[in-house]
Amino acid sequence: MLTVREKFFRSAIYYHKEGLNVIPIAPGDKRPALSSWKEYFLKYSTKGEITHWWNNGHDQLFNIGVVHLDGFISIDIDHDQGIYSELKQRFPFLFSGRIEQSGSKEGYHIPLRVAKLPNFGHDTKFDRPRGNKTWRSPVGHVNIRTRWCQTVVPPSIHPSGNPYIFLQKGPIIQLDNIDNVVNWLQEFAPPKKRRPQRIRPNRINTDKDDLVDIARSLDVFDIFTKNFSLGNGHYTDTRGGVKIHGDNGGLFVDTETNSWYQFEDEIGGGPIEAWTWCRFGDIEAKKQNFRQILLEMAISAGEDVTRFYRKGDENLVNIEKPTQELWGMQYANYWT
Repeated sequence: MLTVREKFFRSAIYYHKEGLNVIPIAPGDKRPALSSWKEYFLKYSTKGEITHWWNNGHDQLFNIGVVHLDGFISIDIDHDQGIYSELKQRFPFLFSGRIEQSGSKEGYHIPLRVAKLPNFGHDTKFDRPRGNKTWRSPVGHVNIRTRWCQTVVPPSIHPSGNPYIFLQKGPIIQLDNIDNVVNWLQEFAPPKKRRPQRIRPNRINTDKDDLVDIARSLDVFDIFTKNFSLGNGHYTDTRGGVKIHGDNGGLFVDTETNSWYQFEDEIGGGPIEAWTWCRFGDIEAKKQNFRQILLEMAISAGEDVTRFYRKGDENLVNIEKPTQELWGMQYANYWT
């Protein structure tokens, strides 16, 4: 009978023989266990590296991740409340091959090979094509990963303690493209419309500058764990920071720089971005809700924000009840 380590090693070698780009993932986590894994955006790991990672006698039992390269993509379904069945009904060909179930029991991975990658636009931060895109709806979320990212695969262990499993064994389906799937998702869960920015004359804005300084002084880890209760108390100290456990797509806080990064959506930033993401579920909401976010963060810091008030600010925040229940109510179910 195989030991757990032998099972993981053989699985990693099997994926390698399938032509997949295997890397080690931190035990019970979704985060790569390598200090740097960007080199595997462009090259494949070797059998020798895989043997070193899983079969060299060390104590670590790494999870298994596959980096998306050369047309290998993954459709990741999460928080399923009906989106899995909807996709299966509309695109049955996607479900004719291998299907994996996440240890969360609410998520699924559909690995595919495509000749043409979908166009998700340009990533201005890294000056390259966007490597993944997420659609959120009341019946579940869909994230399609195509490059610059990785997916955890069976028999890895989810942060919940449950294993990733094969819901359906079979080959990885090969397609020309998934444009019809992407187009349907755009209609089914369209992006939020953004308010047009008003052009205002330049003026001295010292109160806003003070509010920004206050907001940036907040501790990112406290925002996630105290203001919005992510992780339910399950945290792990790692090299250079803290991993917050929970169904957050791999959330890492760098305690030295007071910054954070979420691996599933490839987003991150500082305290203001952390508050925005927790509060509205979308980091882009910072643009149209910036004033409200600054005032709420100042309240959290114990400031008397009435001294910063402009006309209409009293309608943006509830001074009497600055609580997580109030601030998180819009996306309360998203974080549980």
